Amino acid sequence: MEPSLVRFFVGHKDPWVPVGGSRTPLDKLLASCHKNGNKPWGVIVKQFARILACTDFSDVGNRAVEMAFGLVHVPGDTVHLAHVLDAPAMPNPMYAHYVSKAVWEPEELERVVAEATKALKALIPPAAAKAGVGVQCHAFEGNPAGQILHFIGEHEIEVVVLGTHGRTGLERFILGSVTERVVRMASCAVMVVH
Repeated sequence: MEPSLVRFFVGHKDPWVPVGGSRTPLDKLLASCHKNGNKPWGVIVKQFARILACTDFSDVGNRAVEMAFGLVHVPGDTVHLAHVLDAPAMPNPMYAHYVSKAVWEPEELERVVAEATKALKALIPPAAAKAGVGVQCHAFEGNPAGQILHFIGEHEIEVVVLGTHGRTGLERFILGSVTERVVRMASCAVMVVH
């Protein structure tokens, strides 16, 4: 089957799509496409071999991981699971006595990265190994959007899947959303899950 364009909304509240004037459940339609090798009007699925799923371990972030595994079409595709640890904020000098550390201590960073990697491995569906899907877990520290964008370029990612939110309120307004920055600057397709 030749790769082509994605033309449906993942995570949409209505899992039905119009096909030739009728409404068909999306999962049945996609199963029919793969089974018969047909491409019904209205739905054409692109195949991605290198997928990046980013999570902050929230419900939305973990749904992004589920969606990423849903994009896998053939054995040998690779799903990269990533979690970026935000660097501790620099304390305000006036209130520095309230913040214990401004940077990760090496031992603490190593422990937190190991815990995040273990949590990422727990999100891997058991069927992934049986289906021949390659899975790699990555946990690293830094600016989340910057690290994600760097990872996309370094690993030639074809699609990145991430949640709609993490930070909220004034912090999001001042700092900008990680998702918004990735959508604007990524060199690959971006799937946003809410």
